[in-house]
Amino acid sequence: LHKAIRRQRQMCIRDRNKNMTEAKGMTTITCEMDSMELCVWKERHLERACSGDEWIFREKEKEPEGIRVNFDVEHAYEIFECLDRYWGDFNSCPDSETMGRVAKRWELKYGLKLEKLSHDTLTFQCDRQISKKEAAEIAEETAELCAEIVNGKGNQQIETISGTGRITLWWD
Repeated sequence: LHKAIRRQRQMCIRDRNKNMTEAKGMTTITCEMDSMELCVWKERHLERACSGDEWIFREKEKEPEGIRVNFDVEHAYEIFECLDRYWGDFNSCPDSETMGRVAKRWELKYGLKLEKLSHDTLTFQCDRQISKKEAAEIAEETAELCAEIVNGKGNQQIETISGTGRITLWWD
């Protein structure tokens, strides 16, 4: 069973350099390699797919490396299954399983899809206009996740979320 699970995770991730025809049907997001856990995940799961590339872990003072990753999943919320224990579950940040459930609910209910992640931030984007009522619901759920919304302060957050269709969450 362990070998089957490991193989499934390996199959979850495809080469970031594939052309768009090959990547069709995959979900692509930007992953910022800004923590040791994500760098370990990249080394373990992207090594074969990205052979020939030189992977460098950068010092904290420098800009983190942002790479585009094609995940062999139908929905962006399924990416958390691929990340497993390599994302979340520190301080007040939810674990990847919990965040996967929230991301699924947000994608199905509001059309918000995971677009970018780092070890302590997640950015979701919606292709449609989000109502102020929906934005207020999202902001309320965010508080339950112990996350801060980077998009503005207080009531401005609701305006920004409904106006841009984007929300970025951050955990300290």
